[in-house]
Amino acid sequence: IVIVFAFGVVFVCYLYFTIVVKSKVNMHKFTDQLIKFVDAKDYDRAIALCDASPAGALPILSKAGLEAAKRNMGARAVQDSIDEETLKLMPMITKRLSWVSVLANIATLMGLMGTIFGLMYTFAGLELVVNPKEKAAHLSTGIATAMNTTLIGLVAAVPLTLLAQYLGQASKALVDDIDENSVRLINALSKA
Repeated sequence: IVIVFAFGVVFVCYLYFTIVVKSKVNMHKFTDQLIKFVDAKDYDRAIALCDASPAGALPILSKAGLEAAKRNMGARAVQDSIDEETLKLMPMITKRLSWVSVLANIATLMGLMGTIFGLMYTFAGLELVVNPKEKAAHLSTGIATAMNTTLIGLVAAVPLTLLAQYLGQASKALVDDIDENSVRLINALSKA
């Protein structure tokens, strides 16, 4: 259970870095600045702004559209360039997200399995104990140990489930922000 929890924490850290930290850009402010450059037909400065934040998803998408616009390829080519980059980037945002929930479920099931095995072991051992006081002590110790595996499984699963939900919402919010701001940029490039 501890190993499953450790894997879950590693996945959470990786996903948090990918979704929250790496893509951290003030998207509205960034897009507003890009639109100012696009309105002035200063594509080089707009591309330089995108290069200033090379790890963010929106700057990568914006740069693809700006380069197509700079080459006067037309509105359809701008849209296609942004769509192509979107198809490359979106799996990076959502990939491995479901693994956190899977690991939380595995921790819960391992805790339940430990409880069942603990109870089976406890009841099987009762036949070997003759003294009633020793039977009661053996039974209470065995049941306590069996219940501890359930507790450990839940202690691992509950935080992983909450973190999976948080990361799912963060990735959805990121995708929504990217969609909104890339459409704003496409519209600005179409007018330019």
